[in-house]
Amino acid sequence: MSQRPLVLKIGGSLRGTPAESLCFDLANTSTRDVVIVPGGGSLAENVRTEQTRLHFSDAEAHRLAILAMHSIGAAYENTYSFVKCVSNLVELRSCWSKAIIPVWQPWPMVENAPDLPQDWSVTSDGLAAWLAVRIPTADVALIKSCAIPDNATPATLAADGIVDPTFARIVWEHALAWQLINGSDLDAQTKLTMLLSP
Repeated sequence: MSQRPLVLKIGGSLRGTPAESLCFDLANTSTRDVVIVPGGGSLAENVRTEQTRLHFSDAEAHRLAILAMHSIGAAYENTYSFVKCVSNLVELRSCWSKAIIPVWQPWPMVENAPDLPQDWSVTSDGLAAWLAVRIPTADVALIKSCAIPDNATPATLAADGIVDPTFARIVWEHALAWQLINGSDLDAQTKLTMLLSP
């Protein structure tokens, strides 16, 4: 396709909502090559809770939170017939060649990535940006279920806890084109349509 590829992170908090369905429906008819990055949602939040209770390491929490993303990705694959879970760039591009939407399960690619911290300073937001860097000319977009301040920058969004610090760092270091959309906003459908069919 002539359009720039898009790494589209869908917040796990949107699981099972009309906003999630809208994202997938628009991605399925998009003129862009799209790869979905699932958020960990309540499963990742459970990891935070259990880490406080059981006192396991940040590195272990990092791994478990990423595996929560895998679980959400598998749920997507079971829900939408036109998607397939992938764990590397070869599988990702194979899906695009077959008009299938890849859903990224990141652990095999990021397990030993030297440029990613193994703690809560990286979440699915930062991982989406990290993946975008590895796809030539790709843009990155995050779909969340929270209000987005006007004229926010990645740095101010990270300071406010809306995105993780790794997302802000990667976007700045690599000059990635990025967008943040509140999937629960009344204007979400218009914004998503413009994003996926520019």
